[in-house]
Amino acid sequence: MHTPEFNFDFSRPKDQKRFEVFQKQYPETVKEFVNLEEVEAWDENLSRYAKEHYKKYASDKHTPKLLKEIQADREDFEDRIAPKISSKILSRALDFLGGRKTDMEWENLLKQANFDFEELRKSPDEASEKANELISVVVKQQTYDQAIQWYKNIGFELSGFGKDDDFAGLRGHVLDIFGKEIIDKCLISKINCFPDRINVSVGGLDYFLPPDLYKEWESKMPQVKEHTYRAESCATFNTDHKFSKKFVRTPINIYSFYAEEVVDARYLQEIPEPERKKVYKIGTVFHEIAHHIYGYMMDADKRVEWKNIVDRSGIITDYSNLYVSHKRKYEEAFTESIRLKTTTPRYLIDNFPEIDKFIKINFPDIKSI
Repeated sequence: MHTPEFNFDFSRPKDQKRFEVFQKQYPETVKEFVNLEEVEAWDENLSRYAKEHYKKYASDKHTPKLLKEIQADREDFEDRIAPKISSKILSRALDFLGGRKTDMEWENLLKQANFDFEELRKSPDEASEKANELISVVVKQQTYDQAIQWYKNIGFELSGFGKDDDFAGLRGHVLDIFGKEIIDKCLISKINCFPDRINVSVGGLDYFLPPDLYKEWESKMPQVKEHTYRAESCATFNTDHKFSKKFVRTPINIYSFYAEEVVDARYLQEIPEPERKKVYKIGTVFHEIAHHIYGYMMDADKRVEWKNIVDRSGIITDYSNLYVSHKRKYEEAFTESIRLKTTTPRYLIDNFPEIDKFIKINFPDIKSI
């Protein structure tokens, strides 16, 4: 069976949900790439300690509702849409896979979805099985423009930023920097801020801890630092074609910047020191928005060009360098490049002119703060 990119962080509950779907679809791939015993025993000491001491802080008010929506869409596809696929559509899929007819409409949709249809063509699976997979990707990608039209006059919500002056005027900044058209295409439902919570993900649960409790945990188990997350985008819920069958709006979550040391970051040296953390925090929001741009607006052709540029460019930021051997290398390079473009544009121009040119050509509406 055609296998999508294997890319999961098993300490993340949201990735574990996607992995459950992946495991059912591709059991042989799982056996090849994953030591399931290690996955199941992921940092058991941390998980055990968290359950014993911080159980009441393990909650997520947003994701369960979103997951139910995605599950309902999957069931709707299987129960209502798939049975009604006509023989004409099936023949169209078989002709496309067999290379018997040029179908630019479908090819463009598949490129937008970053779906490797050439690999699917080479697959030894039954032709009907491959055709059904192809059709499901096409049908889902067609819902992207529908979702944009449906939500374009609704806009995104902001929550939790009122207590932090560093984020003053954030809605205006987002719209001024990216423009309404790009933000509409990002399908962001809400940007949440939890300034008094540190997100620690262990053992399949997210723990949202006050700084004093986190500090206590870190003093006893320093390795917990490796499980903290400053922010997250849920765009992967849409980009994984096996996980969802319809584009939905997803949130961005920003957590505490407790103990975040950023004053020495190379790209911030042009910023007065008292302003550096503020610029970093706003840049983190822009970084998360860029995950949506990469997921939905960087089609297969753009990604080939982008990969070549990144491979020539070297280390963009220390954060992107953490992913240099990871399959998310190019995505994190993109999101950090957007951070630089929007917050420290001179640094990007001086150090990565080819990246700056790529962004200007492909996303000319993106401005700097």
